[in-house]
Amino acid sequence: MDESRKAFARSGAFSLVSNSSTLVASVVSFLILARVLEPRDFGTWALFLTVTSLLEMARVGLVQSSFIKFAATADERAWRGLMTSGLVLAALSYAVSIALALALAGFLSRLWREPRLAPLLWDYWPMATTYTPVIMARYVQQVRDDFRGVMVTNMVYRVTFVVAIVVDIALVGTVRLGHLPWLMALAGLVASPVGFLTIRRELRFAPVVNWRQVWDLVRFGRFVFATNLGSMLFSRADLMVLGSYVSSGAIAVYNVPQRIGNYVDVPLTSVATVVYPRAAAIEEDAGHLRWLHEQSIGVMLALLVPVAVVTFFGAPWIVWIAAGRYYAGTTAVDLLRVVAVMSLVRPYSRQFGVTSDAMGTPHTTASNVWQSLAVSVALNLVLVPRYGMFGAIAATSVAATWGTVAGHYIMSRRIHVSVLRPWKYAWQFYGEIWQSMARRPQRSADLVKEGT
Repeated sequence: MDESRKAFARSGAFSLVSNSSTLVASVVSFLILARVLEPRDFGTWALFLTVTSLLEMARVGLVQSSFIKFAATADERAWRGLMTSGLVLAALSYAVSIALALALAGFLSRLWREPRLAPLLWDYWPMATTYTPVIMARYVQQVRDDFRGVMVTNMVYRVTFVVAIVVDIALVGTVRLGHLPWLMALAGLVASPVGFLTIRRELRFAPVVNWRQVWDLVRFGRFVFATNLGSMLFSRADLMVLGSYVSSGAIAVYNVPQRIGNYVDVPLTSVATVVYPRAAAIEEDAGHLRWLHEQSIGVMLALLVPVAVVTFFGAPWIVWIAAGRYYAGTTAVDLLRVVAVMSLVRPYSRQFGVTSDAMGTPHTTASNVWQSLAVSVALNLVLVPRYGMFGAIAATSVAATWGTVAGHYIMSRRIHVSVLRPWKYAWQFYGEIWQSMARRPQRSADLVKEGT
C-alpha cells in the first residue's frame, strides 16, 4: 500500500472512530435520559433537538463545504483571507441562528402545545456560543487532513456531555430539563480549547475582511444547505405520507428498520469527510478525481457489504435485539432486508454529492436531491394508500435508485466514472487488509529473531 493510500486509510480510520463515538455517545445519552426524564420532558427535549439540529445543519451547510472547497488549494495569502472570511461568516450564521431560535420559540411552543419548549430555545444561545469554536476548528482540521484532531475534539465534546449528565444525576438525583442546554454548553466549553490546540499553527488571519469573498462562500454554501435540507426531507417523506394512512402502531413497526439502517451512515460519512478536502484540491485533474471517486465508493462498499449480508440474513435477530421480541414477529424484518439491499446503492449517491461539490457544482447536487425528493413524494402518494408500509419502502427505494442512476450518469459524462470498477477496488481493499494482517506475525517473528 503506497503512502497516499496509507494516509487515506489512516484518516478514514480516525474519521470512523470519530463518527462511531458520536453514535455511541448519542445512544448512551438516549438510554440515560429516557430513564430519568418524565416522558413529557423527554418528548420536549426531542422537539428541542429537532429544532436546533435544523439550525446547526443550516450553519454547517452554509460554512463548512464552501470553506473547505476554497481553502483546499489556497496559498498563504488566500489562507489568511479565507480564515477571516470564514470566521465572519460563522459569526453571522451564529447570530442568525440565535435570532431564529428566539423568534420561533413562542410560535413553536404554541404550535406543538408544549409551553416548556420556549424556555429551552431561549437557552439555545450558550450551547451555540461554545459550539461555534468547535465547528470552526473542525473545518480547519479537515482542510489540513488532521482527522486525529477531529476525532479527539469530537470525543471530548461527546464524552463531556455524557459525564455532565451523570454528574448532574449524582448531585441532584435526576436531570432537570432546563439543565440540558447548559450541559451541552459546558461540553462545548471543554472541547473548544482542545480543538484550537490542534489548529494553533493555522490561526493566521487577514487584517481586513474581504466581503466579496464572504459572499462567494455564501453563494457556494447556500446550495449545500439546500442539499442538506432536501436530504433530511427525503429521509422523512415516507413517514410523513405513511402517517396519514396507517396507525401509529404501523408507524412504529416501519420506523424500526429505518432507524437500524441509519447506522449505515457512520462508515459513509467517515469516508466522505476524508475524501471531500482531497477531491476539492484536485478538481482540475479529471483522471485523479475519477480514481478518487471510484476508490472511495470501493472503500464504502467494502465496509458495507459484510454489514448488508449479516443484516439481510440475521434480520430477525437484529430487530429483536434492537427493538424487542414484539417487532421481531412483524413486517419490520422484511422491511429491514429491503433496507440492507438498498444500502449498497448509497455509496454511489453519497460520493456523487461529494465529487460534485468538490468540482464546484453544488447546485447539481442540490437539484439531484430535490428531484429525488419529488419522485419519492409522488410515488409515496400513489403507493402508500394501496400497499401501506411496503408501498412506502418501494417508493423510497425507487426514488433513491433514480437519484443514484441520474447522479452516476452526470459523473460518467464529466469524468467517465464506471459502475463496476468500485467493486474491483472493494475486492482489492479486502486483499490489502489480509496482506497487512499476514505481514504482522512475520514482523513480530523477525523482531524476536533480532532480539535473540
